Amino acid sequence: MQRSDQNMKMYDNKGYLDFHKVLINGATFTWIVGGRGTGKTFGALKAILESGKKFIYLRNLKSQIEVVGSNTFSPFKPLNDMFGYNIITDTAIKSIKGFYDDTNGEKTLIGLACALSSFSSLRGFDASDYDYILFDEFIPKPDEVIRGNYGVQFIDFYETVSRNRELQGKEPLKVIGTANSNNIGNAIFIEFGLLNKVLQMIKKGKTYSKIEEKETALFFLKDSPISKQKANTALYKAISSDYSEMALSNIFAQVDIRNVKSLEFNQLRPLIQVKELYIYYHNDGIYISNHGFMKMPSVTIDNFKKSYRDICLAILFDRVLYENTESKIITQAYI
Repeated sequence: MQRSDQNMKMYDNKGYLDFHKVLINGATFTWIVGGRGTGKTFGALKAILESGKKFIYLRNLKSQIEVVGSNTFSPFKPLNDMFGYNIITDTAIKSIKGFYDDTNGEKTLIGLACALSSFSSLRGFDASDYDYILFDEFIPKPDEVIRGNYGVQFIDFYETVSRNRELQGKEPLKVIGTANSNNIGNAIFIEFGLLNKVLQMIKKGKTYSKIEEKETALFFLKDSPISKQKANTALYKAISSDYSEMALSNIFAQVDIRNVKSLEFNQLRPLIQVKELYIYYHNDGIYISNHGFMKMPSVTIDNFKKSYRDICLAILFDRVLYENTESKIITQAYI
């Protein structure tokens, strides 16, 4: 299938992300990773608002929705201030907040704000007139505690909202995901099979890629003019850390490449398959690859953790070999 890989001019004349160029790609799933304050959330909300389409603003945690569900901390506050809108928030359904357009004195529901951790409130809710999901901060911060696999939870959420609209001849439910570069091995990239593509883009310095067969577009805001300007502000002059690399340069935490070594097939004996990971014995211990060189039985992640605790401990203590960086990232994300 055709893939489109290119560096494109993604910023407007003020240096912020130009969402007209983002959305024109036509992808069903658009994932945007960039430094802090580069206009990701602002631009996405503005574009959706201008489209006249209803949307769901999604975060991982209920506590995050409680914050943005207040008018003081609403993500629409900068839009209200800048463009004279009057988008207000109020409770819509149980723990789900609503965004209402009260600009002309007529309170109209235009969107919902909810969390993956409490989306069960949406079950049975008719979301057929919602055309966008804005998944804000889809890559959690390191200190965020999320129960379960939020990648699978998001897929379940999408299915719940989407229902069977495509089977009825309607356009698919669109997703815009925005995040900072906190963790390359995040559950969204893994569950959507994007990790290898992301690694290739980083290696080649690509900022945009459209994967046609997945109806997916990836944007990395690597050369953001706003980030370059922020580098000269007091805070970023004062600090020198991984935080500044993430916030300004859109650089994922570097993966430790120790124990990454490619072995010949004849050195391997098959053991078990765990999702897309293939685990082998070799002369010096355990070898993990994301390529299935030989047939082997498969188990779920939970069963693997229960039945192969010695290997899990070896993984945790970095006492296994990996075929490549991707296998190591996926293994660490799972285990």
